[in-house]
Amino acid sequence: MFRLVLSCLVLGAALAKPSPGEAYGEVPEISPRLKSEAQPLPEPDSKERASYTLAAGSYSVTSPNYPDNYPNGVYRSYTLQGRDGQTISISCERFNVESHSSCSYDFLSVNGQRFCGFTGPNVSGTVLDVIFSTDGSVRRSGFSCTITVPTGSGSGSTGGSGSTGGSGSSSGDQCCGVANRASRIVGGVQTEVNEYPWQAGLVSTGGSRTWCGGTVINNRYVLTAAHCTAGQSASGIQVLLREHRIGTSDGEMRFSVAQIIDHPSYTSASGSGYDFSLLKLSTTIDFSSLSNRVAPACLPTGGEFSNVNAIVSGWGTTSSGGSQATVLREVTVQTMTNDQCRRAYGSTINSSMLCAGVEAGGKDSCQGDSGGPLVTDVSGRYTLIGVVSWGAGCGDVGYPGVYARVTEVTSWIQRNTADASLC
Repeated sequence: MFRLVLSCLVLGAALAKPSPGEAYGEVPEISPRLKSEAQPLPEPDSKERASYTLAAGSYSVTSPNYPDNYPNGVYRSYTLQGRDGQTISISCERFNVESHSSCSYDFLSVNGQRFCGFTGPNVSGTVLDVIFSTDGSVRRSGFSCTITVPTGSGSGSTGGSGSTGGSGSSSGDQCCGVANRASRIVGGVQTEVNEYPWQAGLVSTGGSRTWCGGTVINNRYVLTAAHCTAGQSASGIQVLLREHRIGTSDGEMRFSVAQIIDHPSYTSASGSGYDFSLLKLSTTIDFSSLSNRVAPACLPTGGEFSNVNAIVSGWGTTSSGGSQATVLREVTVQTMTNDQCRRAYGSTINSSMLCAGVEAGGKDSCQGDSGGPLVTDVSGRYTLIGVVSWGAGCGDVGYPGVYARVTEVTSWIQRNTADASLC
């Protein structure tokens, strides 16, 4: 039914492959000049995200021209983390950003949560993804914020470097991100039965034909695309787990949905971004049952994930406008920077999106794959970095698939799934 094809596990979409080092630079470590003063963070050189590892202390970040009005057309993006893996925080002493009910014009975003008007962020986390974006009209005095990094001990920096643009996952020593794989070579067309135990399929209540995918992220919630749930009621959706061949009873598990939680920044307008929806299941998933063999995908802790290999899976069509697949299929694609993706889609691509495909085309997600997972291997664990969202055609040369970027909304996910357990 969906990928706002705008997505098919075609085996499509040509990309301009990043050259080594282009997508993600070395992650510098920054220390305060004086313990008593807040050191200004260096400004990013371009629209690519700047990543900094911070020693204990205080750091200031302000809008351009502060305290004068910020300019139009600004886009600045940071990924920040403590040197010792400690929890860091951001708070704002002054905040005046163009107001809007969903902060769609100008905004300061921290871990996917947008702030505008006169109320700034007060957010903590081991990683802070900070974005300041302004449109083409209306200017305000902006903000003056402080990043606080306490003295702490931990496992050290987890920031990505080199061309991969990757970062860590939330796996720890938990059960997430482990595939049920025998000896088959990864990257084929048809998956093994229940190979990806986090794969979910959305069906109408009582139905058996999937029309969107999803990802198990803990024992109570499935993450999917908001355009999959648009116009739907919780009572009209069921989630299939451990499904492989649709329309056949082969050990699948069926769960009713108690609640649909769309991301507050999502609108039905094409290209609006933040294409995320959480499905709260009516009953919890028993991960301890050996017979279930269901497990969540890991969630990322931050990073761009540019120029990494990733796997997308689903029951979508195998060509644009073609027939739906009857068994779960997978394909390996490569992610890219948003600047590279804008060569195909222009300014429609925003910070809540992630693009992936292959240089020669022919490998992509397609209609019916919407909401499904895009995962990559992080230290031996499959980590969910994207949700199938939209694209032009399926596998067309020069037009990658567009995914909702999970690192943009990790804080929103955590806030809305606090009543669940990872394993």
